Amino acid sequence: MALAALLPSTAALAGTSLPKLQVKSVKSAIQSMYDRENAAAGLKDTHGMLKYVSTGFVGVDSKGKHITYHDLVDSAQQVVSMATTVQAGTIVRQCKVVGNKVVAKVDDEVRIVVAVPDQSPTHVVDVSSANDTWTKTPAGWRLTSSHTLTHKVMVDGQPADDNDMGLPSF
Repeated sequence: MALAALLPSTAALAGTSLPKLQVKSVKSAIQSMYDRENAAAGLKDTHGMLKYVSTGFVGVDSKGKHITYHDLVDSAQQVVSMATTVQAGTIVRQCKVVGNKVVAKVDDEVRIVVAVPDQSPTHVVDVSSANDTWTKTPAGWRLTSSHTLTHKVMVDGQPADDNDMGLPSF
């Protein structure tokens, strides 16, 4: 769902400017990985959803709670088991390149339909923004950390605490 126009990127490498063409190339590569993760979410493929996440991942959610790679795995498995459909989109707004790391400011939106026995389906919309850090490794770019800046959850069109659905906030 990355439909909005991408904002210009800025970058620095060891105190000097990285040529705009190279920053655009890195930004495009990072966006492509988010697009593949989101496509995997639509297929409810947890392996694909986490393909580019480092096993050493450390995140901080919007409430200051620390999240590990294993928390992400548990959350992805929980969402996949509960959801009848998942639609996810990420827009990379900015990239700052420093050495072998990229800090990407991203906006995420995830729409989930949950089947509840003997009830109408529940529609969950999860919208967040974050600063995600990607590190270049011999195996390619890996998401190594994330800091959630904003986070809102709507359940059937009504604001909800992210824990109302039993899902972690990140």
